[in-house]
Amino acid sequence: MTKIAEQLVQEAGLTNEQATKSVEVMRSFLKAKFPKALHEEIESIMNDGNFGDAFKGNLKGFGDKAEETAKEVAHKADEMFTEMGDKLRDLFKPKN
Repeated sequence: MTKIAEQLVQEAGLTNEQATKSVEVMRSFLKAKFPKALHEEIESIMNDGNFGDAFKGNLKGFGDKAEETAKEVAHKADEMFTEMGDKLRDLFKPKN
């Protein structure tokens, strides 16, 4: 189970099956929203990797500009994942 699925189990109270399915839904959602050039990054993140690893590998020859761009994209992705996590927690929050 990936770290994100484990977090869904712990923080949202999902079962392992629900968490795994949620991760797959997020993966599909992100791939539909991002260009194919970033699909490797999405896979990396969803499989507990770091954003920027695949991106940097693909752009090694572009020097400092590529690294700056990767950091900017990583920051934006981090913001988006934080927002998605908040929405998932709200969705599965027990109703009193």
